[in-house]
Amino acid sequence: MDVTVEGKVTRAGPGMVAIIPPDTPHSVRVVKAGRAIVVDHPLREGF
Repeated sequence: MDVTVEGKVTRAGPGMVAIIPPDTPHSVRVVKAGRAIVVDHPLREGF
């Protein structure tokens, strides 16, 4: 998967961690089948 944070694209691989500050533009693009764990802290109500 490709993770884009503030316009910079990084290809995610095993063990990759992305820390995204609040209110920062970001996106994820799936390029092949896989799994990801998403952790929001503090908890975002409604998600």
